[in-house]
Amino acid sequence: MTDLSHWNFAARFTAREAAALILGYEPDDAWKPNAGVSHRLSVVYERMRHDFDEVVRNCRRMREARKPGNFDIPAFLSAGLLISESLYAELKRPITAAQDNFMPIRHVEFAKFDTQVFKRKAIQIWVRNNKMDSAYDFSSPAERDLTRTEAAQAIEIDPADLPDELHAANIAFRAVTNGHGDPEATFKNRLMQYLRANFDFSDEAVQRIATVANPDKSAGRRKRAA
Repeated sequence: MTDLSHWNFAARFTAREAAALILGYEPDDAWKPNAGVSHRLSVVYERMRHDFDEVVRNCRRMREARKPGNFDIPAFLSAGLLISESLYAELKRPITAAQDNFMPIRHVEFAKFDTQVFKRKAIQIWVRNNKMDSAYDFSSPAERDLTRTEAAQAIEIDPADLPDELHAANIAFRAVTNGHGDPEATFKNRLMQYLRANFDFSDEAVQRIATVANPDKSAGRRKRAA
């Protein structure tokens, strides 16, 4: 089996690198014409392109319709779509400005798939939400440590004794505590983003779980310190 552990130091990946790693190949070797696996790599690569293009098409439709409001990034992720680093920055921009009403996404850096780079987390979520298998683990070292810790704890705790919502609250709390989500958002909103992207709960259940897991029980959003 190919040793891919050196890729644990990478923070972002091109689509060609990710496709090869998902199948368990060293990217530089796998994409060589004489490697004989280009047909396998192309299947993964084209699926990634399709799921990236779907986000771009949604962006174009919203902007051409002059629809107000911000893009629902967690909804894109939970639908199994793929968001690159530059496209994520584009989605975070407000779409209420006049220039956005008349300028749908058409810039090469936002729409050309071959030039995109993807954060480790984006690929991890894409693989998981599409219920795919990956030979390479795209989770962060911190997440891998957490998984190992939880596996050790599972020896002492029977999962059947832990209700689904309580289990989700525990996982979401740890993920947000370790930095998951938009740092500008409240802790509760980051919990809700994580739950929507990683669990199949109703909106009512997501609200309930986030309330339980949120350590800030004060009413309303906290004011920023001056």
